[in-house]
Amino acid sequence: MKSSNHATNLLFGIPAGIASLLIATSASADIAYVSNFADSTIERFDLATGADLGVFASSGLSQPTGLAFDTAGNLFVANAGNNTINKITPSGVVSFFANTGGSSPYALAFDSTGNLYVANARNNSIQKITPDGVDSVFASSGLDYPDGLAFDGAGNLYVANGNLNTIAKFSPTGSYLGVFASSGGVSPYGLAFDTAGNLYVANDTSGGITMISPSGVGSFFGSARALGIAFDGAGNLYAAAYQDNSIEKFSSTGTDLGILAPLNGPAFIAIQQTPPSVGRVTGEGRIRVAGGIAEFEFAVKRQAATRPISGHLHYSRRAGANFQSVSFDRFTISGNTATFGGTGTFNGAPCSFSVAVQDNDDQRSADVFEITITPPGAIEGGSLRNGRIEIRSQGRAGLENDDGRSGD
Repeated sequence: MKSSNHATNLLFGIPAGIASLLIATSASADIAYVSNFADSTIERFDLATGADLGVFASSGLSQPTGLAFDTAGNLFVANAGNNTINKITPSGVVSFFANTGGSSPYALAFDSTGNLYVANARNNSIQKITPDGVDSVFASSGLDYPDGLAFDGAGNLYVANGNLNTIAKFSPTGSYLGVFASSGGVSPYGLAFDTAGNLYVANDTSGGITMISPSGVGSFFGSARALGIAFDGAGNLYAAAYQDNSIEKFSSTGTDLGILAPLNGPAFIAIQQTPPSVGRVTGEGRIRVAGGIAEFEFAVKRQAATRPISGHLHYSRRAGANFQSVSFDRFTISGNTATFGGTGTFNGAPCSFSVAVQDNDDQRSADVFEITITPPGAIEGGSLRNGRIEIRSQGRAGLENDDGRSGD
């Protein structure tokens, strides 16, 4: 294990040689499902706590590899040991779904209409299986040991060529569109897109994860000798480190945050994200920061789980810094706390940001506002000097503080 690279403040103090467990700091309740190739099981982890939830399924599995969820929450598993696909219900009931029609199925991916795609590595083909089990060859041109799959927002399919160290691109109808980019390493496997449209590639033999921009420009993201990779709802990337029997966790900026362990030959990973929070968060007020007093005002909401996040945020401090945004891609409410984030401008320059707020609903305790802006990496905020923050989630009364109290 590459324990020397891990953020030690996230790990228990466990003697060397014993698998260490990641303690997640996110409030996310996402669940990670991992295919253990060596013992033919599917294991689960709670990403909010790092807790190993044990074996989810094993019956009928044979050297499981690729994993993918359908919209109903059923988990589909590729079996490299017998060239089949199993379907596992949310309660853990395993059934046969389809033969792969090829040899050594690895990655799986669903398109937006519910068709399942299978990367058959040893016969260089991509198989398409309809929801009722009818299969056909989707693509075979430009492939050499395909072992990773991912769809972009336009429905194009990207395929990792394990023997060519390239990423091939196919149209929604299966037309070969050529090489999208180099994998940036040796033996690419897992592929995953972030919310900004960047493609991430796990290179097993060379031990690095590459981030490829929508225009095809690659850059180093993180160190991990991994097969499958997947994002959680907070934008953290998880990588199945087969050789180390662990799952590596990386922040959205590539910081190594620790591991989930122990596992038994983890091959691929799929993350079942919690439904997006529905509700609204509003606030305005003043806080004391380094450099004087800062002022903020925001109103962010999601009206339904299928609707986008909308709203605005303005933050400024007397030292001259000014931030504003109307673009959001993250929104979570948990009890009396909420987080949201996206992109905006800091003194006119593009940047990313995240906000954490707390509504204490108590006359004796001030609300809290904190904003993180990258770049330049500023983290500012604290208790309100005066103002209010209100958090309302769907189906419960709102929490409100509007007494104009001092937070000092």
